[in-house]
Amino acid sequence: MTKEEKIQETWIELNIETPFGICDKTGWYHGYFCNGIYDIESKYGTEITDLINYDIDISGVGKFRPKSLNGIENNNGWIKIESESDLPKGNGTFWILDKVLGVRSGEWKQAPNEIEHKKACEFWIKRATHYQPIIKPQPPIY
Repeated sequence: MTKEEKIQETWIELNIETPFGICDKTGWYHGYFCNGIYDIESKYGTEITDLINYDIDISGVGKFRPKSLNGIENNNGWIKIESESDLPKGNGTFWILDKVLGVRSGEWKQAPNEIEHKKACEFWIKRATHYQPIIKPQPPIY
C-alpha cells in the first residue's frame, strides 16, 4: 500500500469523502472554518472530534486529519523496502518487519563480495517489507 492509498483509506474509514487532491501529502485537510471546530462538528457530527486532530486559528484558517495518520510523515520510523536501493547503506542492527516471522531484530552487514551481497539483498527483499535502525542508547552522564 502506498502512502497516498493509506491516506485515502483512512479518510474513507471516517465516512468522509474528500478527494486526495484536497489533502496535503500527510493527510491534512486545509480550509477556512469561520466558526472553528463547530463547522467540522456540524458537518460530520460532534463525535468526529475524538477521531481527528485539528488546528484552527482565531481567524478560522486551519486544518484537520484523522488521528490514525499520526506518524505518517516518517512512517513511524520504518523504511519501506521496494528495491535494493531501499536497503541499509551501512552495517547495523535493525528491527525488521518479516513477512513470515513478524517484527524481529536482525543484522545488516556489508558483504565481503558481490555474490554474498546479492544473496543478502535478495533475502531482505523477499522476506522483509520494512526496517528501522535499533539505536543504541547513550550511556548515562551521572
